[in-house]
Amino acid sequence: NIGNYKVYYTYKQVLNPAGEKYNFGVTIYDDKAPSDVTITMHTDSESGDVYNCPTRENCSWTGKDVYITFTATDKSDCGTEGSGVKQFMYRYGDSGNWQSVSAVKITQDNGQNIYKATIIRNTTYDGPIQVKAIDSASTSGTGNDFEGAVTGAYLLVDKTPPSCTSSGGNPDWINSGSRILTGTCSDANSGCAGNVTKEYSTDINSTTESPGTVYDNVGNSTVCPGNQTVRIDKTKPGVSISVASQNGSYHTTTANVTVGQSDNLSGVTQMCILLNDNNVGNCSWQNYTNAAQARSTNRGYDGGSVTYYAWTKDAAGNVSDAGSASYTVYKQCTTTYTDWGGWGSCSTNCGNGSQSRSGTKIDSYLSINCGSDSQSQGCSDNSGCPPPSGGGGGSDGGNCCWVDWNTTAHGSCTTILCVVRPPSAGGCGGTCGWGDEQLVCYSCS
Repeated sequence: NIGNYKVYYTYKQVLNPAGEKYNFGVTIYDDKAPSDVTITMHTDSESGDVYNCPTRENCSWTGKDVYITFTATDKSDCGTEGSGVKQFMYRYGDSGNWQSVSAVKITQDNGQNIYKATIIRNTTYDGPIQVKAIDSASTSGTGNDFEGAVTGAYLLVDKTPPSCTSSGGNPDWINSGSRILTGTCSDANSGCAGNVTKEYSTDINSTTESPGTVYDNVGNSTVCPGNQTVRIDKTKPGVSISVASQNGSYHTTTANVTVGQSDNLSGVTQMCILLNDNNVGNCSWQNYTNAAQARSTNRGYDGGSVTYYAWTKDAAGNVSDAGSASYTVYKQCTTTYTDWGGWGSCSTNCGNGSQSRSGTKIDSYLSINCGSDSQSQGCSDNSGCPPPSGGGGGSDGGNCCWVDWNTTAHGSCTTILCVVRPPSAGGCGGTCGWGDEQLVCYSCS
């Protein structure tokens, strides 16, 4: 609608002999479409860095918000202001749905009007944008709004982070070198700035490692998945060793050897025990156990000493320093008891004497013969003592034997005491006197 106007006219008629003037009102409508739309683009704000892309070939990717400003005018052919731009219709792509944005009239210093509207593209897009201006011709009357020609530009907006695939992990332990994780970048829009790697060379035990962050060419980033296993153990395990006898009373020739361990990462899996040998290169490794191991000393019961050496190995292959413990075997016949025989007879049959006995030394633990032993002690015996000179007796008849009845004087002698007259005494028929007799026998109980 350009405006409302009065049309004045005169006509001659019989009824209007004086030529009076007449008028009627008329509304004049703009019959010209708005101008082509000018598209200007900036990043981050309407006054930010200029970002103009007439075609894809002349466009570069941006990861920033793009402020797209539409500008148009609406003038008649004679230069007068038309109905004015009511709105801009725009769409993404050649066949997208048209969307509208209201136009804002701006009167410039020269008095001319321009119409503007700004939209923001803040999502990923790779394609053209088309726009046209719509005037207000149909605000009154029966006319239609006029559309300007379609104008286009191109957008390359990347707001989508890249994707990343992590690799390089390994569940196996290592004790030297390093593990390198790789984050492989992929991006369907602006493309990847590159892959990322991360190297591990110190002790670690983790199943949730990530190689790092990948970036696309406009700065969008993604942290690569933390799903990689890295196991590095460069630290030696610890070891301890203890040795004990298999018998609580003496040191046997086979000892019980117990190996202890410590390890903070991969864990001890193997152990080695050597006798009198501290060279780990001679090890025959066995699965680790903290149970006592029966190990020979390779000695008899000679009282000799041996040294046991022990090492541990962890799952990464690290070997401990040597641990050692000494052990002395029991010496046979060190502890004995004597198996004694009976006492012998007293060395005298009248008065004080001595008697002895012999025995066999037996090892208290091994029950073996350790040699002989003997001992003696004092004793007394009155069974062989003669009757006293003041004793008495009587003849038993023709045997020329005298019976001693003085038992008190002879202690426990109660048996017959026989004496024989020597031949010089003249035989049994004569009188026997004391001092002429010869002791023949006696017996005491």
